[in-house]
Amino acid sequence: MTFQQLRAAHRAAPFRPFNIHMADGRSLHVRHPDFLFIAPSGRTAFVFQEDDDYSVVDLLLMTELKFGQPAASPSQSSSPTER
Repeated sequence: MTFQQLRAAHRAAPFRPFNIHMADGRSLHVRHPDFLFIAPSGRTAFVFQEDDDYSVVDLLLMTELKFGQPAASPSQSSSPTER
């Protein structure tokens, strides 16, 4: 992955929410362009959450960008109890 790919996803119009997958297995959800700040050097990014918590990530450790919402858990997608 490159910081140019992240920057393109960040600036896309219309914006599509995405997850940043990291080499250590973490996944960071970017729900809106205001929730991501990429340092001018392209080496570091701040990913904010709705509660103002944030993560500082080294973009050299980014492995994948995955677009769309996270998959629903099986309990959310299953139908009511069948009889």
